Amino acid sequence: MATLAAKLLFCEGGPGSPDAIIVRAAVASRSVTVRPVGSKRALMSFLQDPMLPAGCSYIAIRDRDFDFPPDEHATGLLRAHRNLPIYAWGRLELENYFLDGPVLKDAYDALPSSIGATLPAVSEKDLAAHLEDGAREIISYQVARWALGQLRPSSGWPYLRRDWCDPFRLPDDCCRKACWEQVVAEVQRFATPASQVNEGRARDLFDEFHAKFKDPDFLAGDQHVTWFSGRDLLASLVRHLGLPIGAAKLIAQHARDALRHIGPANSHADFAALAQLAAQL
Repeated sequence: MATLAAKLLFCEGGPGSPDAIIVRAAVASRSVTVRPVGSKRALMSFLQDPMLPAGCSYIAIRDRDFDFPPDEHATGLLRAHRNLPIYAWGRLELENYFLDGPVLKDAYDALPSSIGATLPAVSEKDLAAHLEDGAREIISYQVARWALGQLRPSSGWPYLRRDWCDPFRLPDDCCRKACWEQVVAEVQRFATPASQVNEGRARDLFDEFHAKFKDPDFLAGDQHVTWFSGRDLLASLVRHLGLPIGAAKLIAQHARDALRHIGPANSHADFAALAQLAAQL
């Protein structure tokens, strides 16, 4: 790794991934090299590599996923590691930033060119309402994913899947009973009497998150945009609007382009915060 640049910003994904594209647009500094390295585990490996040059300054940005709940009293990027300069997005994953009004509106307006069909005209306000309605339909799935995420002994524990669908797709049945049965099935693979991975604790977490997400103020306050998976929200929006399943991924692609065009730092404060961290390297 001796040829690495002097200032590095590591991120998830590959060279052409949304992460790399948006992070490069957010930083927009020739002195900082954005280096996508794949998964979160690969990110840790790169930052702990003893071959990193002594004079190399670096930070890393990753999805929050279901590893770290948002702070109820603070917003913005999260310092996600005690010793390493790894930060997590304020929202659950990068795709959550595709859901803001102007970005989502531009992505929706560009969708007909990709699916070869005319769509009804909608305003930003209409899309936000549809997004909320779609979020309401996947509450139990997000509850299940959060319960499993918080049940794991550590964020690096490689077990307990937190989803059972491909990205931008949803389970056929997102009702509370079906999602709880999936949680139980996953927990039973690893539960032991002495382990915190057990059905009793899973039930406590499941009920806790269900109460939180069912609170009328939760959706009314747009908290789903922070807490729920952005990919799942796009999939639920597409399902709610009666669009083809593959349209969710297409909207994400158009939203990526819209966000890059608008300028990430102009769209959300989290991107400006990342650019500031990079400027301090």
